[in-house]
Amino acid sequence: MNAPRRLQRPRRWALWHLRGIRRRFHEQAFGEELARVNLDFTPPQRRAYLAWMRAHSRRNGVPSAPGYSVAWMLQLQEELLREAGLEHGGEPAGLRSQAVVPDADPGPETRDSGPKTDI
Repeated sequence: MNAPRRLQRPRRWALWHLRGIRRRFHEQAFGEELARVNLDFTPPQRRAYLAWMRAHSRRNGVPSAPGYSVAWMLQLQEELLREAGLEHGGEPAGLRSQAVVPDADPGPETRDSGPKTDI
């Protein structure tokens, strides 16, 4: 069988299917809001919206990209947990010391002794 001489345009249902796949990927990867921005806005609308988003985040104390670090995010998380009266694990501060540690050896009654054979 010979190959077609020129590339054919995909059918409407195939394009519709691909658009759905692309939208689901964007929603999963970037969230519903950014999927809408990436796929539904025109380039000037997208640039204006992202500029507004950056300005809004700076007004609320989020550092700009060059100064951003994971340490800043961890410091913020610690401050928020401290304000809520919680430690790192999400437990109240006094309960962490009361954790029960299981024994290393479960004992002979729970140990698997292998297959049981009566010969």
